[in-house]
Amino acid sequence: MKVLKCLAADYRKTKGLYFRTAHLLIPVCAAALFLAYYTNSAWDARVKTEAYYQALGCGFPLLIGLFSSMLSEEEASAASFQDMLSAVNKRRMFYSKLILLIVSGACSVLLASLLFGLGNIYVLKQSVTGMGFYLQASLVLIAGNVFIYVFHWFLSLRFNKGVGIMAGITESIAAALLLTGLGDNIWCYVPCAWAARLTTCMVLQSAGMQVFDAKCRTACFLCVGVTLCGVVLSGIWAQRWEGQGALWRIF
Repeated sequence: MKVLKCLAADYRKTKGLYFRTAHLLIPVCAAALFLAYYTNSAWDARVKTEAYYQALGCGFPLLIGLFSSMLSEEEASAASFQDMLSAVNKRRMFYSKLILLIVSGACSVLLASLLFGLGNIYVLKQSVTGMGFYLQASLVLIAGNVFIYVFHWFLSLRFNKGVGIMAGITESIAAALLLTGLGDNIWCYVPCAWAARLTTCMVLQSAGMQVFDAKCRTACFLCVGVTLCGVVLSGIWAQRWEGQGALWRIF
């Protein structure tokens, strides 16, 4: 219950930011732009869906970096992190904002995926799958990026917004590169590539291609393991956090 109260308080703090508006407008604009382009595009329906989810997967790390930095800056400008630093349970405050980031991102991705699916099925009439696929794809996108959220929330608190944003840009570029032949053998070991690659595999699988191979299974296994480790270790670090720029220590 205390975490829920913290979560509600953190959500109210975003009222003066562009946090809520961005999470609503970005998915709407993304779906609308791609659907408008696909109206007169000669691409195959499968390729269109694949390109859309690859774009979402590659853009996700950058947006995570921006939103994590936004919440961190809000705390820094309000009272130099005093609310978090003076809390008896810093871990609860840390997880509350992390949950806010992840839930907001999940809702945004779900909206982007469902809007694209509705447009593809009922407007363009080009979809080769049902709405169930678009729901599943959104779940894979958010699950593949939970560790990225944890990592960026840590970066934003430990360093500053510049570090978090630069890391997001680097990860987005890396995710795009790993979609090419350069990443065929290593993508499953790189967290920023999981979402884009796994959703691509889902699209190809829905088209009847057997692409769920050992690399996909490795990526799924690592995604679960690394995410759980990241959540636990970041919580331990948060309880001992002494402010931005303080010496890093876990124990």
